[in-house]
Amino acid sequence: MSFLDSNIVVLALPTIVRELPGTSAFDGVWIILGYSIVAAVMLLTLGRFGDIFGRVKMYNLGFAVFTVGSALCGVSPNGATLVGFRIVQGLGSALIFANNNAILTDAFPSNERGRAIGVNQVVGIMGSVVGLTIGGVLTQTLGWRSIFWINIPVGGFSTVWAYFRLRELSVQAHIREGVDVLGNLLFAPGVGFVLYGLTFGAFSGWGVYEAVITGIGLILIVLFVYAQTRIVYPMMDLRLFKNRVFSSGIISNLFSSIARGGVTLNLSIFFQGVLLYDAYKAGILMLPYSLAFVAAGPLSGYLSDKYGPTRFV
Repeated sequence: MSFLDSNIVVLALPTIVRELPGTSAFDGVWIILGYSIVAAVMLLTLGRFGDIFGRVKMYNLGFAVFTVGSALCGVSPNGATLVGFRIVQGLGSALIFANNNAILTDAFPSNERGRAIGVNQVVGIMGSVVGLTIGGVLTQTLGWRSIFWINIPVGGFSTVWAYFRLRELSVQAHIREGVDVLGNLLFAPGVGFVLYGLTFGAFSGWGVYEAVITGIGLILIVLFVYAQTRIVYPMMDLRLFKNRVFSSGIISNLFSSIARGGVTLNLSIFFQGVLLYDAYKAGILMLPYSLAFVAAGPLSGYLSDKYGPTRFV
């Protein structure tokens, strides 16, 4: 559900900007960015919360927060409030995503763990890419608010089911490590300021204000990197990047995500803004793109196991 919602808004975005009062193109970009930024910057911290307070508890809370955020998005009166409610959704998504693989790790023995996590990832990616088509179809047939309302029954059921059926299996062993407060205070605002400055500059033109905001963000990120090398239990252990395989995987994943996100957003704008297709037709045209991702997932996993991952990165 959280994967699906990361993309379901993309094809509905032109309709939202056009129909929701007081929504600018800048708001439209942040309807997507707000969700993604919060989900990204909070993952490590919420994963630590899962270690301290219980992974199942945080997972259940994620479903509840995500469902409430979806309901609020569905009744947003203007673009600014929709951005705020999407941030609530992103927080719920981060709670879910930060703890679901950890729960699977606790639940399955080592000889079955890889398969379980692999299936979980395939289902997540499937939701993400199929969300492109679903977003277009729902927007055209039921209106753009339906892309958020559809989460309410699914999220409500998932919250109740997870509360009664999931049991805590993990040993809460990292309580003594606590939470890296300084790292969180530097990382989240740093990323937020940089992206805010870049998007504001792209839409309004670069001036002193945009340069200052972006510069503050970059300074915070530099301070974050410095702080992580001095803290006993850092939010992000930068020593991991000394591992060449790990660093290569992270960098390739970064560029892959940039390319995928850019293509997805620009295809949506091209279909609806240039060719003047409705959201339904744009969603259907995105279907081959979605199916290719779904089909390539299991195949790439098989080839990776057989020939090694480096050949396909």
